[in-house]
Amino acid sequence: MKIYIASSKKNIVEEKVLITSLIESSNLKEDINILAADENRVYNFDRTKIFRKIFDTDIEFKQSTLFSTARFFVPMLSSNEDTVIIDPDTLVFANLKSFFKKLKTGIYMRKAYGLNLYASSVILYTKDFFDNEKIQNYKKAVLNKNITWMDKLYFNGNFCRKSNLKITKLSKSWNQFDFYFPSTKIIHYTNLYNQPWVFDGHPFEDLWINFFRMSINRNILKMEDIYNQQKESTTFDNKIKACKKDLHLLVNDKYKKKKKNLYKFFRNEIRFHSMKKY
Repeated sequence: MKIYIASSKKNIVEEKVLITSLIESSNLKEDINILAADENRVYNFDRTKIFRKIFDTDIEFKQSTLFSTARFFVPMLSSNEDTVIIDPDTLVFANLKSFFKKLKTGIYMRKAYGLNLYASSVILYTKDFFDNEKIQNYKKAVLNKNITWMDKLYFNGNFCRKSNLKITKLSKSWNQFDFYFPSTKIIHYTNLYNQPWVFDGHPFEDLWINFFRMSINRNILKMEDIYNQQKESTTFDNKIKACKKDLHLLVNDKYKKKKKNLYKFFRNEIRFHSMKKY
């Protein structure tokens, strides 16, 4: 199995916190790869080795994040192994190999909040799904400039028809938007205005903070990473920093957290309306 985290220099903090959750959930370091979209490189889990380029063609990036595009090239890199493609703004609570046990051949995504739309933030496909013909059809559709990136991002009917893909519906527990339940395998902090490394008050920020501290303690995430990301702006608003200014203080267990404001959380849920969740 291979796990590809689609990321960039603006996402190093959440990337390394995700890696910590993966390792804590018995996933192997050697199975984890980083898609550094802004560098066009595939790295190993700690970015100490470069494996290859992500794509060998000129791509026009017209959507909010580079890594949203990088995801689409993974089947061209890994078509003969069970594969997971995942965004960095997530936490994993399961050994991902367990997903592929007794599973039918296919590509799996959860439904997004729209008709015939799928959430490409977590994609899982079996090792025998992409044969040579499927890969060629898929590649043509990915590079087809007449298909919008939004169509590709949501794997809507137009993109799936052109690429000849049939998506199998994935249980929400494998890509749970902004909520955690006992059955949750992956939580996705998908609401950009509530992500706990950028803003205070997410109802499940404690989960993320726990893995954040664990990542620091295990020397996976370094203080330098935090300080560097605090200088970056988010992809969705250049006036908002990619890390909140006091994030480094969360390393201290005695740091006094701000009181959760559920009204603000749900207001932001409406502001970042459901159709944008992927």
